[in-house]
Amino acid sequence: MYKSISIENFRCFDKLEVDGFQRINLIAGKNNMGKTTILEALFLLSGYTNPGLPFNINAFRGMKEFKFHSNTWVETLYGPLFAGFNTKRRIALRAELGSGAKRVMHLETTDQQTQLTHPPDPSASGMTGSSSQAIRLTSGEGESDYTFHTSFKNQTIVSTPGAIPQEFDAYFQGPIQRANPQHTTERFGELSKGHRTQYVEAALRIMDKRLESLSIEPYGGGYVVHADMGIGMKVPLNYAGDGIMSLASILVAIGSCRGGVVLVDEIENGIHHSVLSKVWKAIYSAARDFDAQVFATTHSWECIVAAHEAFKKEKDYDFRLYRLERVDDEISAVAYEKEILETAIENGMEVR
Repeated sequence: MYKSISIENFRCFDKLEVDGFQRINLIAGKNNMGKTTILEALFLLSGYTNPGLPFNINAFRGMKEFKFHSNTWVETLYGPLFAGFNTKRRIALRAELGSGAKRVMHLETTDQQTQLTHPPDPSASGMTGSSSQAIRLTSGEGESDYTFHTSFKNQTIVSTPGAIPQEFDAYFQGPIQRANPQHTTERFGELSKGHRTQYVEAALRIMDKRLESLSIEPYGGGYVVHADMGIGMKVPLNYAGDGIMSLASILVAIGSCRGGVVLVDEIENGIHHSVLSKVWKAIYSAARDFDAQVFATTHSWECIVAAHEAFKKEKDYDFRLYRLERVDDEISAVAYEKEILETAIENGMEVR
């Protein structure tokens, strides 16, 4: 699990340091403070051996299709990642894990001559480059260091070497790119093999008591998770409500990310405030059972209060709220431990 993170020159952050992470972490703050950016940084560090992730996170913000030329591809695809859109800066992400291990990722622009000093893998043999710039990603954990170069050749983005498999899993769910029903079905199927789906069904009954069971059934030429709502037919989970689908995807992601991290942007979306406390309990129970860590963002006072109420009844208060604040153009993260958050809530202080 992550213990702390340091972010430099990434998105809206010139520099940010956050420590004291718990199993469940909730990030609050006004608009454009960088809540989603922290989730993205954690996602990149979780997949530090995949050179395609820095580009792919654009999809989290709804940017999936681009038109660019050989002299603009870096600014178009990677520019938004750099603070102030300044690609001359060097992005630095660092994290410390609970085991004491360090994880580091650097992202920077370089020229083709530098890029070609790294021997390409067979799948990219003959690469000479057709643009004046390349992206260099260096990352490591402990004594394992990796260097990747991404360039533009023949209208194609090429990374050498390709992604290196890793065991540390991560899942990102955002308000724009919501739960993917196919991914949810695949993860649910894996849990079904181990007879570990009961916790998902029990949690979803918090939102709708009519739910009797979940199963994978054929639909539309494929297979998706269906819910038996006691109406005489099984309904594709997507049609059972946004809140139920969202919670189901979070829970099955936790189940498939054993030892990994689940990142949820605007976690309260689609969930009625009256059941939020029970939802937090369900998420915590799953995260504890599967040894996963959860990071989420919110704008909701009810969501924060519900989380606090849920965790203060647990033996271990394995929860931390962070509020991002801007002072003199510098953004910092203020941590609220149990007693401080209790006082803030009792006095109606703004913690969103």
